[in-house]
Amino acid sequence: MLSTFSEFWRRFSVETVPMDANTDATADTGSGTAIRAAVLIPQAMTVNGTAGSDTIYGTDDADVLRGGPGDDHVYGFGGKDLLEGQGGDDSLWGWARHDKLFGGRGDDRLYGGRADDYLDGGPGNDMLRGDDDDDTLIGGTGDDFLLGGDGNDSLRGGGGKDALYGHLGDDTLYGGPGNDNLLGLEDDDTLIGGTGDDFLLGGDNNDSLRGDAGKDALFGQLGDDTLYGGRGSDEIEGGDGADAIGLDPGNDLIHGYEEIQYVFDSSFDVLFDTGAYGPVAITIDLRITDAKQDTGYGNDRIGGIEGVLAGAADDKLTGDGHDNLFLGFAGDDTLRGGAGNDVLDGDTGRDVLKGGADTDLLSGDWGHDRLYGDGGDDYIDGGAGRDTLFGGAGNDTFYFINGLGGTRKSDRDVVMDFTRGEDLLVFTDFETGITFSGTTATANGVWYTLLDDGVLLNIDNDGDGIFDYKVKLAGLTEIGEEDFLIEDLDPASFDLSPFEDEGLWQFLSGDLEF
Repeated sequence: MLSTFSEFWRRFSVETVPMDANTDATADTGSGTAIRAAVLIPQAMTVNGTAGSDTIYGTDDADVLRGGPGDDHVYGFGGKDLLEGQGGDDSLWGWARHDKLFGGRGDDRLYGGRADDYLDGGPGNDMLRGDDDDDTLIGGTGDDFLLGGDGNDSLRGGGGKDALYGHLGDDTLYGGPGNDNLLGLEDDDTLIGGTGDDFLLGGDNNDSLRGDAGKDALFGQLGDDTLYGGRGSDEIEGGDGADAIGLDPGNDLIHGYEEIQYVFDSSFDVLFDTGAYGPVAITIDLRITDAKQDTGYGNDRIGGIEGVLAGAADDKLTGDGHDNLFLGFAGDDTLRGGAGNDVLDGDTGRDVLKGGADTDLLSGDWGHDRLYGDGGDDYIDGGAGRDTLFGGAGNDTFYFINGLGGTRKSDRDVVMDFTRGEDLLVFTDFETGITFSGTTATANGVWYTLLDDGVLLNIDNDGDGIFDYKVKLAGLTEIGEEDFLIEDLDPASFDLSPFEDEGLWQFLSGDLEF
């Protein structure tokens, strides 16, 4: 059949329009430019545009609308539509339902509308907007602009200099090749720059930012963010919140919040070795904020960082006058807290930990470690292995956990400067009912033996009256019950107020994890 519309809709021809209500209608246009499929028949349509600039309207059903080579305007309306701009600079609107829009070649504009839509700009400088629900936007080659809108959207820029905006929802943005701008804005977003010199801004909430290769700029802004610069000389700023910042190869400028500003009420920023490039020995001195330092990954400028998580090599970390968190992990590490209330954890390896001034918490963990509390009232735990412990000045607490000590000279801990009346020995995770029995061996007891150079403590944990654990106190000639605390370790039983209301206390209590 052949139908002709009035001049109001311009001229076009319709071929092979089946009248069966169960069959989709098909329209191939001739030389005209305006096609309203809904006028033709109230069912799904397949429409192919002309070589000119067409305006095509779909139905409320699942239409297939193709613009053709010209600069076209295509509207899907209701239904799960497939819209193709093909050649030319096209504008495609999905409208409602779950639509698929393909711009094709040219500088196209794609609008998803409501529901979960799929938008692919193709070659050219395209503008894609997802609007409502969970959309997928792909820019393709060219300099593209992508806006996710509401919902949890996935945005991929492709090749070119792209601008990606997540807006509302937990969005994932990937810039791809080229120098891209990625903005997460609201909610918990994941931003990946890809190759090229990229700009990444997390916005509100807890975001993950990765620059990848290139000279990137990463800004977490609000929330507890995780930031990786990747290869290249990057600028990284965590912003407000408790942020984790990855240390990668390149000459980086790394600052937690405005270079040297510390806001412990709202932020606790941590720099960590990503481990993505194998064991690299890092050397970091947080006292240096106005000059570059060779960290092992490059000549980096670091400021506003409160903590460092090292890697599997032999690392050297030095704190500043603020409260620092240093985790050495594997390797023979040297951790110096300096002034401030610091938390130092050596993890595995033969580590040296020095708390410095103020109240510090030192843990050797696994390995034969040397721990120095230095000034202040410190909490010192050698962990497993043969550890040498120095409290230094102040009222220090040495604690020992059942199962991590030894009975032989080669694997027992030594406290080098225990001061009676000032320091305290804490034994935890032992059987209940353990009591101090002087120099007499007692089942479920703690007793001491005099040595030429100190006192040897013997602890029986299983009730057979034979020691299961030994600790040496160098330089002492006696010890009394008042020097001990034997119970399950409860941080609330100690004065840990120096760590409260700080990022350090959040870490110790498990509220802050990296």
